[in-house]
Amino acid sequence: MAHASVGGFTLLLVPGADGPADLVRAQELAGAMRADYGEWVLSVLVTGDRHPAFDEDHTVADRLGELAQQYEISHGEARAILVRPDMYIGAHCRLDEATALVGHLAQWLTPKAPL
Repeated sequence: MAHASVGGFTLLLVPGADGPADLVRAQELAGAMRADYGEWVLSVLVTGDRHPAFDEDHTVADRLGELAQQYEISHGEARAILVRPDMYIGAHCRLDEATALVGHLAQWLTPKAPL
């Protein structure tokens, strides 16, 4: 997966069986990443369905479940996968624990100062 900005991170958000709640968590996490790190983190929803909070540049269809297979995600499990700029995995956790990734990124990026 190519990244839109040079040197940026990609956050893959994979909703699970808890559909609407997982989509809300994904949307909130993407917003927190955007607020703290701007264009340095590209949040991408990986799903078979479109969601109004994620446009076509921030959505990847995985109807065959290839990403879930590659990252050993059990059926119905919601996950967040942080891909570093060098394409290595920086973190992989449950979506309901993923808010910790905002702070985790501070080891590589400096969060924006509050206005």
